[in-house]
Amino acid sequence: MTKGEFDKEDVALAGVFVLAAASGVGIAEVTLFDVAFSDPVVSGLTLGTLLSGGIFGFAYLTNDNDLGSLDDGYTYTVYVTAALIVGIAMVPGVESFVTQNDLFRLLALVVQSLGYAAVSYMA
Repeated sequence: MTKGEFDKEDVALAGVFVLAAASGVGIAEVTLFDVAFSDPVVSGLTLGTLLSGGIFGFAYLTNDNDLGSLDDGYTYTVYVTAALIVGIAMVPGVESFVTQNDLFRLLALVVQSLGYAAVSYMA
C-alpha cells in the first residue's frame, strides 16, 4: 500500500461502489446476472447497500487510515458517506428525505463517491 495513491483494488471496486450507491439512493436500477442490486438480502438491507457498505469498509480497512491526518473536509466526507450508507438502509427518515427529490439523490451519490475516493486515497 502506497501513501497518497489509489490502490489497484480500490480502483477496481470503484465502479461497483458507484453502481451500488446509485441503486441505494434510487437513481439506477442495476441488475447483474439476473440479480438486482435493489433485491432485499436481509430485512431492510438490499444487495446494493451491502455491496456499497462492504466495499467502503474494505477500502477503509485495507489502507493505512488515519482520519486525523486528513483535512477536515475529507474527514467529514468520509463520516457522512458512512452515515448515508447506514442511514438510507436503516433509518426511514433519512431514506425518505434523500429519495424525495432527484437533486437530493444526486447529492447523496456525489457525496458517497467523494467519500469513497477519500478513503481510498488516504492510504
